Amino acid sequence: MKNAWAKVLIVLQLVCFSGLAAQTPFTCDGTVYGIIQPTNQFGQLVINPANGSADMVPISSMGNVQIYALGYRITDNLIYGVGRNDQRLYQIDALGTVVDLGSVALNPAYNYDAGDIDNTGQFFYTTGSLNGVDQHLARIDLTDRSVTLLPVAGGVNLQDMAFHPYTNKLWGYDYNNRSFLSINLSPLTYTGYNVTLPENDIQACYFNAGGQLYGFGRSAFGVAGAIFSISNDFGIETRRSTGPVAFVTDLAGCPYGLDLKAKGFPRILFPCEEVTYTYYVGNGAGQNLTNLDFEYDFPTGFNIQLVLRNPYGGTVTGVGSDLLRITNMTVDPGLDSIIVRILLGDIPGGRYRSQGRITNLPTRMGSQRRTDDFYTFTPADSTYIDVNRIDEDSIFVNRFSCLGNTVSIDASEYGANIVWNTGSTAPILTVTEEGLYYLNVNSGCQDVYVEFDVSYASCPYTLEMRHQMVPQEVLPCSEVLYRYYIENSSGLPRRNITFSNTLPAGVSLLGIVTNPFGGNLVDDPDPQVVRIANMTLPLGIDTLEILVEVGDLPPGSYPNQARMEGFPRALGPFRVSDDPLTQRVDSTIMTVLGVPTDSFYVDQIICARAELDLNAAPYGRNFLWEDGSRDSVLTIIEPGNYAVTILDGCEPSYVFFNVTEGTPINLTVEDEVTVFLGESHQFSPLVNNQSDSLLVSWVAAVDSTLSCLDCLAATARSLTTTTYVLKVANEVCTDSTVIHFIVDNTRRVYAPNVFSANRDGVNDYFFLQSPDFGRIRLLRVYNRWGSVIFSTTSSEMNFTSSGWNGRANNTGKPLEPGVYLWQAEIEFLDGLVETFSGDVLLLR
Repeated sequence: MKNAWAKVLIVLQLVCFSGLAAQTPFTCDGTVYGIIQPTNQFGQLVINPANGSADMVPISSMGNVQIYALGYRITDNLIYGVGRNDQRLYQIDALGTVVDLGSVALNPAYNYDAGDIDNTGQFFYTTGSLNGVDQHLARIDLTDRSVTLLPVAGGVNLQDMAFHPYTNKLWGYDYNNRSFLSINLSPLTYTGYNVTLPENDIQACYFNAGGQLYGFGRSAFGVAGAIFSISNDFGIETRRSTGPVAFVTDLAGCPYGLDLKAKGFPRILFPCEEVTYTYYVGNGAGQNLTNLDFEYDFPTGFNIQLVLRNPYGGTVTGVGSDLLRITNMTVDPGLDSIIVRILLGDIPGGRYRSQGRITNLPTRMGSQRRTDDFYTFTPADSTYIDVNRIDEDSIFVNRFSCLGNTVSIDASEYGANIVWNTGSTAPILTVTEEGLYYLNVNSGCQDVYVEFDVSYASCPYTLEMRHQMVPQEVLPCSEVLYRYYIENSSGLPRRNITFSNTLPAGVSLLGIVTNPFGGNLVDDPDPQVVRIANMTLPLGIDTLEILVEVGDLPPGSYPNQARMEGFPRALGPFRVSDDPLTQRVDSTIMTVLGVPTDSFYVDQIICARAELDLNAAPYGRNFLWEDGSRDSVLTIIEPGNYAVTILDGCEPSYVFFNVTEGTPINLTVEDEVTVFLGESHQFSPLVNNQSDSLLVSWVAAVDSTLSCLDCLAATARSLTTTTYVLKVANEVCTDSTVIHFIVDNTRRVYAPNVFSANRDGVNDYFFLQSPDFGRIRLLRVYNRWGSVIFSTTSSEMNFTSSGWNGRANNTGKPLEPGVYLWQAEIEFLDGLVETFSGDVLLLR
């Protein structure tokens, strides 16, 4: 029984006749048909030749009959179906026209979902199910419509069934147990096979003329439609094609035709080698097919040597050419093959496709059948082999592996006749040590020398060289030590390594100071090249040191990078030195100090009331100023000419500093300001500037306490004592001052000691007053017995509306004149809360 959610009623075009009208038979060419859900159409299963995808393509829209069980009848090449719920038998032709053949004696309480017709064309088998479990297998005799019921046990529910074209053995797919079954009809028994994978869903099944069982459904948990090939021994599904998701109630095709597949082996070979073509011929017609002709046209350069197998007789022609013909063959029922040996000529490399055909088939089979590639699922596509022609005489291959692993080097892609330098003739050589492994390969028309350079190293590994210069800042006519830290953590010593370094022009070699790697210093035609050959790098890190002399070079940066060569190609045949002080792999830079000429002039500016440091450090290391100072820096306070002698380098040199006075600028502003809490202050600086350029900047601990940071007359408002720095500058000189901004946080609260609440408009209220922007959190007034007679919260100072008018809570009767006590909690701008209290005299 089809599961409810995957079932949609199929509407078939119904034609009612008092007698059967002539219908258009199907061609028995392997095409598969079915009922498509949910569009209610009769359709054809099509494989796209471009990409091998599968899809159901509608043929016609049908009428109002629900057909879930289909079978192909060999005797008339029509498809028959049983109504799922109406117990009627239908006949469908190639145009999708349906003929109602009348009722059959089936159980109206059952659903009839799976069906097929046996190889004789006499019996239609279908399953009757109730509540998702098959109750019987009904055998309908198509000659008289009589029905035989075979009881079913075991809780199975067949989705579909199909007869093998050679053996007439019945197969089916059990939806309840998710497995394919082989069904023995006498007595009726089921044999179950492997459970299908969870991601696959089978809806229908069918055989082709080659005896191969296929399933149709969905894969990838319903994401894609799919066709599966089913193994006849274990019932295991293998996905062969995918496409759009489609739902079918059943499939039926004609497996009683001819299936023709071709394959070439090996699929990859070389010119002048032999290839064997095998043609698998499947005859599902149940009888001999006679007077058939087979023709296969090979590509140019393919020479037919011998027909190794031909069980079908006939006349063979074409041996020695590229066109094979076998005429007047007789193909017996079942599956067999023709085998042909081909010799390739001296042809170019590439992919060579070919295709043949069998002709003179019966008309019902479509008269001819083209060969189909054995390895693909696309129908009637050509068969190919790849010819791998090696145009080079010598090939070099690098292979790398981690220490302890074996390396398999495969020479089969270069030819068939192989002889390694180890004496082995196997195409694959397994090695455990690094070295050169080579061979000569003969592939018929060509001989090739192949060399494998196998390298081993620990994983991960390091082979690197870091370059430092000591010192890195130098003076002309001084010595520098080039130091190379060489690390080998590759797991093996590295021998026959060559070190080379091209020194900058003006730098010359004095000698090798330290060399733990051996080898010999090689004379090079270029005097700037330092080369050490035949070094051995042991495991670990060690240091090579070279002493050089810097000539009379002008000041500047001089990059240098060394190189090591001779490593296995798979490890990278060379390494360059790296500056360890930078992130990327780059040259190490030597900086030459000094002056460009014997006398060098430097212009500098000094501002009024400022000091200036004259720095001679970029020009040397030993100095003599005119005043006898030998420091690198001379501090001055006024303009003038100052000279220093540089005592380093090839000869003494002189640097003359010409110091002039910069454009004056003078700032005047108060250096201390005092305000009460909450008050602001606007500064009024005076600037004497003899330049048209003026830059202003304020520096504050909290920028928001200033109204601006780049204007002169800034306004400051801070809740705490702080410091401001004001800087003014022109294009040359700067002046600045520090301003101490003092906040007096004395809490100034004033309360009257007497008021007259007589409504004369003068002194009628008792209220608190302050210039400090406080807020009254609570104000209470008590009588002499301690009772609260007035209270207010969250009010502002300095307003009569927040005070007391001499009445009980400001609304009751006037209170007696006398002395009253008051208490207030006041919160100030800086968050401090203080309590104040006192007494007040009420007069009338």
